[in-house]
Amino acid sequence: MIRPIVKNKIPLELSPCLSAAGRKCWVEIRPEDRVYTHCPETEYGECADIFQEGDSLYLAIYNEKSPEGALLARALWFGKEARVLLMGGGACFRLTLQADRCHISGGIFEKELVALRAQGRAADMGAVFEMTFLGAEPLPGKPEGRYRKEEMRMFEMHLDNPRLHGEGTGPVTGCRFSLAPMSDAFIDIILSSIAKVDTSRVWSMTDEFSTVYRGRLIHVMDALKACFLHSYRKGVHMTLNALLTKGCPGDAEKDARLEDAVWSPEDTLPNEAALADIHFPAAAKFELYPLGAGDYLEKIQEIIGLAKEMGIYDRTAYYVTVVKGDVQELFRYFSLAAARCEAAMEHYAMEITFAVNFPEEEA
Repeated sequence: MIRPIVKNKIPLELSPCLSAAGRKCWVEIRPEDRVYTHCPETEYGECADIFQEGDSLYLAIYNEKSPEGALLARALWFGKEARVLLMGGGACFRLTLQADRCHISGGIFEKELVALRAQGRAADMGAVFEMTFLGAEPLPGKPEGRYRKEEMRMFEMHLDNPRLHGEGTGPVTGCRFSLAPMSDAFIDIILSSIAKVDTSRVWSMTDEFSTVYRGRLIHVMDALKACFLHSYRKGVHMTLNALLTKGCPGDAEKDARLEDAVWSPEDTLPNEAALADIHFPAAAKFELYPLGAGDYLEKIQEIIGLAKEMGIYDRTAYYVTVVKGDVQELFRYFSLAAARCEAAMEHYAMEITFAVNFPEEEA
């Protein structure tokens, strides 16, 4: 859904609480807030930190794949409100917040990660949510309930990000995509699929429009493939629309500093083992734009020729090329095609639409 981001001034009475040493905060999870599991009582998931910059509050959580992570992701995607308990400086408030962005990497994330690591070598966190303040209710004390600290189930090794220790990088690939399942259960399909992806080797961000992965090509394609394969439901017509790109002039300076990107030197694919046995027929259409290349038609024909060599070429239609086959083979094709584009072009963009379970097939 599309909703305006209107920043509200954070009231002065919250400042002592926000700046107090040893402040604590918890995401309030009511039974009606839960997405995947049921709990008959309200509970509170502890956050790694809450801090203010300008008119935004930033909420760092220990684990994306947790009840509080699911609640905040749902708030981000669907305009839901989130409630947070804030204690510090002898005061207690229940804050009502709107999630605007999720930072998985980049400057805000790095700043908080370094601060958290300073408290202990094994400290880690999953994400930083950027929030707009909507309101605050003063409380006489800490409410009754279950207070839970969500420990990291798997150490995510964010220190492997070369930006944190000065290693050089290679080319950064970016992908922005949207899932569109034609089902009443679309919320669960979308959110559960995103949650299942191992994003440890890509920078990822989900906003009200779509999801972005940025990093090395092999890891971006691994994460994109994982999200699509995890989203598949038998009999549910669904599309995935993706823009795959490398070399955008506006990215060059940021990529050199690894802002909004992760460049991992590891060649292993973290999602591959979980996807190996997932097979279903799929179709895809794509348009390739070799930007700045004088011989662009030859470059497009080469990528179409690769589809013919692999036996997945179906047809060339108005403004698109169509390929069909097993979903594993389609992703292998687009990975190879993008690798050829990276090797031969300084700047390209490829628009890809995957589709499964066509209504015509049911008929």
